[in-house]
Amino acid sequence: MTLLAPWNAVAAVAIAAPLLLLLYFLKLRRKRLRVSSTMLWERAVDDLQVNEPFRWLRTSWLLVLQMLALACLALALGRPTIPGGGLLDDRVLVVIDASASMSATDSPTDESRLAEAKRRAIDLVEDLPGDAAVQVMVFASEPAVLTGMSTDHGAALRAIRSIEPTDQPGDLAEAVRLAGALTGSSGQEDMTEATRVVLVTDGGSIEGTDALAGEPLLLRVGPGVDAPVDNIGIVAAHARRDYTDPARLGVFLRLQSTLASETAVSLAIELDGAIVERTAVTVPGRVGDEPGSKALTVNLLPESARRLRVSVRRDDALGADNTVWSVLPEQAQTRALLVTPGDEIAWVVGDVLRALPRVELRQVGVGGLRELLSEPEALDAFDIAVLDRVGDPSSLPVPTLSFGVRVGDQLEVANDDAPGSDRFVTWERASPAMRDLALDGVSIASPSWFIGPDAERGVLARGRTGPLVVETSDRRPRRIAVSFAPAESTWPIEVSFPLFVAQAVESLSLQSEAARGSIRTGQSVSLPLGSNLDPVLTGPTTLTGRRTGEDAIGDRVTVSFPPPTRVGQYASSDGAAVVGVNLLDPAESSIRVSDRLTLGGSPLVAGSGEAGRREIWPWLVVIGAALLVLEWVVFVVRSRV
Repeated sequence: MTLLAPWNAVAAVAIAAPLLLLLYFLKLRRKRLRVSSTMLWERAVDDLQVNEPFRWLRTSWLLVLQMLALACLALALGRPTIPGGGLLDDRVLVVIDASASMSATDSPTDESRLAEAKRRAIDLVEDLPGDAAVQVMVFASEPAVLTGMSTDHGAALRAIRSIEPTDQPGDLAEAVRLAGALTGSSGQEDMTEATRVVLVTDGGSIEGTDALAGEPLLLRVGPGVDAPVDNIGIVAAHARRDYTDPARLGVFLRLQSTLASETAVSLAIELDGAIVERTAVTVPGRVGDEPGSKALTVNLLPESARRLRVSVRRDDALGADNTVWSVLPEQAQTRALLVTPGDEIAWVVGDVLRALPRVELRQVGVGGLRELLSEPEALDAFDIAVLDRVGDPSSLPVPTLSFGVRVGDQLEVANDDAPGSDRFVTWERASPAMRDLALDGVSIASPSWFIGPDAERGVLARGRTGPLVVETSDRRPRRIAVSFAPAESTWPIEVSFPLFVAQAVESLSLQSEAARGSIRTGQSVSLPLGSNLDPVLTGPTTLTGRRTGEDAIGDRVTVSFPPPTRVGQYASSDGAAVVGVNLLDPAESSIRVSDRLTLGGSPLVAGSGEAGRREIWPWLVVIGAALLVLEWVVFVVRSRV
């Protein structure tokens, strides 16, 4: 037991105890009378002896009860606490995890992890002192502040109850950075009052983050760390038409299992709502802490079908990763302009573009480009321009893919200090243009790299010396630039080169992953919609977007939408299926739990269920009052004898 105000208790005892004892030492003045016998006056003699000064006190149950009551009331003034119960901090920031793994239904209370987290957060707020200020924050792929720091606990409770589950991956690092800004642990010196940060999460799929000031508290929800978790989900899915046979569709899938042993599951593949294929897949069990994984490819002939759905027919703890949706692309032609110097190696890029299906290519030289630029509307006939070692992409009003040239004054190409050769060191695999590429075997004989104000912005691939591939996606029109000539490397003989060109063309011509009909939760999305349609997508939730007029192509206009929170199929305002939203996150599908997080290099360990300390002074007041009542009863009984 700990006293929050020990000097209050000391002062109460120092004042009240002597006064109580003084009452017992007082001498009562009684009238002297002669009696024939003292036999019937023994009780009066005892009382007389008690009230004589400077005598030792004789045993008295009344005194014992009064001293015990005094001790209880004095301790109550000292505000004693015991472990457990609510926090006693004056300022508390409650951060609740609402990521996809929190929707797992394997909590010990037979509810979802998020429901358990909300319940524990509500209990924590209800146990706070009435004058304590509390603030509520929730995070999934992005953090959001639900309430300000206030003593209005009712508002905090309403905010916690309003939290809805999401199918987004969790980003604790971003949530910790925002929490640090709110609590003053990110360098703000004007925050004089310490704020306790309480993280309510399952602790899984979370990597190291920045440090938090003070003593943050981890409330871990979900099953025990050693308890088995039951989930088999689809963690990767990609639908692509065959370049040699556009009528054929290849569906690439990867399944992940958290079970200890290999498990057979059934996959159902649907086109426009009708099952076209069923297949059995055996997924290996986990090895140590690593889930088992199984990749497979399914070939389809979709014909005129537009909606693709692949489902794992199995009930498990997490349903968000059991199904993936995709809207198959229409076979529209991409109008591409290729500008080359006309030398003997111009075929390297040209042959790849001519081999791409649904690409309508026109090739010109430097003179032809000048003629097109002299006519203001001539370039409107093209969806994309590809510059092979000539020209300046920044002068073109259409999206561009360039090789070996600078991009305006912001991205210069330098090779004076280049080493004898270079290679790709890192690349952004999440980028639509770099997806599924294997670049570690590419050797660049005459390397160059980008320098300038924008060289470190939008880097898609990097060599040993500097950026090799960059994307200016923050400007319109978008541009992807490669710093070296492909013919000066082994890239053209690698399968990754035509794949890169195809994906870059698709991405820049608005036939990116979103346009092909599949995105991930937590990612903002831009879609080309009919200019006569409302900028709204309906599905498991409703997404309201914003038109970007400068990206209009023909009768389509690009609409930017916020990150979707739930998986499912979304349709435009005319009812046509537009895009499928999927989880596809191995970390979330692992639904692992952990009692330990790392914040700024320091471990944060979950407690054993005790959120803080509980004040018990109300109970001491009740006990003291009960003792006083008992003392009065004893006095009355003794007086009647």
